[in-house]
Amino acid sequence: MKLLIVSPQPIFPPNDGGRARVYHLAKALSELHEVHVACPPGEGEPRVPFTTHPLPSGGIRRQIGNPNLVPHLRRLILEIGPDVVQVEQIWQVPWAAIAAARTGATLVLDATNVEHQRFRGMGARVWPLIRLWEIAAVRLAGTVFAVSDEDLAALRKLGTNRNKFHLVPNGYDGTTFHPNDAARLALRDRLAVEDDEPLLLFFGLLSYPPNSEALEILRQEIVPKLDASELRFRLIVAGKDPPDELLEDERLQYVGMVDDIAAHINAADAVLVPLRSGGGTRLKILETIACGTPVVSTTIGAAGLDVAVCSPLLTLADDWDGFVEAVIAASRTKQRAGPQPGFGQTYDWANIARGMSYQ
Repeated sequence: MKLLIVSPQPIFPPNDGGRARVYHLAKALSELHEVHVACPPGEGEPRVPFTTHPLPSGGIRRQIGNPNLVPHLRRLILEIGPDVVQVEQIWQVPWAAIAAARTGATLVLDATNVEHQRFRGMGARVWPLIRLWEIAAVRLAGTVFAVSDEDLAALRKLGTNRNKFHLVPNGYDGTTFHPNDAARLALRDRLAVEDDEPLLLFFGLLSYPPNSEALEILRQEIVPKLDASELRFRLIVAGKDPPDELLEDERLQYVGMVDDIAAHINAADAVLVPLRSGGGTRLKILETIACGTPVVSTTIGAAGLDVAVCSPLLTLADDWDGFVEAVIAASRTKQRAGPQPGFGQTYDWANIARGMSYQ
């Protein structure tokens, strides 16, 4: 088939969850179909097995109200002649539906979150309006993909035809994320981490509200409890757009936006995901498990993941005393092991792409 994937945000570099999903799905689908990706310009576009086309930039809000988006998409659709127009997130679905009218292309919504639930969980008052937009997007789409069983059930309540909803989970790139002892030792040496000093890691887009909230939990709840336990540890934070409070906190070591996050994951004794809000599923958890590194998360942080497939590397804890106990236990685990075989069968991007249904 010929696929046109439409993203409201750049996909280069693929350094956050939304970008990474589009980028890796497009790469994996390129092994099966002719794939085109329309997205705003990014940075450092690498050589990829799919064709990219520029979309007007200016962020998601700008694209929702951009009067030039419909004719731009219409020209692109007429030029490419896709069998499927796959829209990432709900924001552009109505415009894509107008642009694709009378072409015979199947309109697909790849819902990376249940957006009205995510905005409601963050306390945004506009969530009822977003729910109306989401209902329209779900009903306009001929097929809807959801990243988890929970999201699938929630989206089905907004639509009319249950048969058009399919599970397409988030995944990981096994060529990048895998156990790597050499990278582990090299990075620990570079960071001057001693052999008996547990290295803890938190990473993500730090300006994203759920991550900002998690950072405060680290600073106010988890670090003081770890200090009280007398565990001698190093906690590093990786990501862009850090809050000023992080830069001023000497207890946390901020390393910025790193190019080698897989090496940092391998070097860590545990990755911490103390999230209290947000939606979708966390690629960071899948990438951590793929590296064979233990991850301690809240239930919300690991929402949508198959806990049985992710065990024993995933530990869930929702009270901070229990969270800290799990971190201490993980940091004292000396024997590193990769994920169980069923993990790759479920979450490797190539396997996910082969299971996608466009019927």
